[in-house]
Amino acid sequence: MNIDVDKWLNKFIIDINDISLLLNNYYDDKWILTGSSAILYLLYHNNIKDILIIPSDIDILLCSLDLINIKKIGNFNKIQDTPQRSATFLRNNINYNNVINKIDISLVQSIEYIKVNNIKVINPNLLIKYYENDIDLPDRNKKNDIYKIDILKKLNKIYDNKIIKMNAKMISKNNIIDDNNNDDDDFSNINKKLLF
Repeated sequence: MNIDVDKWLNKFIIDINDISLLLNNYYDDKWILTGSSAILYLLYHNNIKDILIIPSDIDILLCSLDLINIKKIGNFNKIQDTPQRSATFLRNNINYNNVINKIDISLVQSIEYIKVNNIKVINPNLLIKYYENDIDLPDRNKKNDIYKIDILKKLNKIYDNKIIKMNAKMISKNNIIDDNNNDDDDFSNINKKLLF
């Protein structure tokens, strides 16, 4: 595939920023960027443009006790009809100006993140653990996962002392929850299948 990397990256960042504004309208900044899109976002903001991971979608973790019951986020429509713990939203007007046309959202009750340019991104160490735990599963691309682990280990050194914790503690009718700054947080219950 022949791709203009700088042009694609710029479109990716524009899409992330636009989707960020949409998600904040619905979920009051209680969401975390994860998966390949999180890796690429961190690479971009560390001016590492010689490594390109092309995500097929944007993976989001939503720190909430509520099921995902909204039907659309901007011009992204949910494909599931009922409230779910995870949902997929597809862009209804796909065009060449956008590189991201799908958002996958999964619920978590607590998560660790870093904040990069006003966007919350999953703690790189959590993604490392996810890839390491699932690397030998038959549906995984082991070579790509090893590559991502290597990149994440380098990024983790940059962000290791900037980790913030968030818990879902309140449910509201608008799916908006509050951060809980309890120091006794237990993140061992995070369902690794929800990370990517």
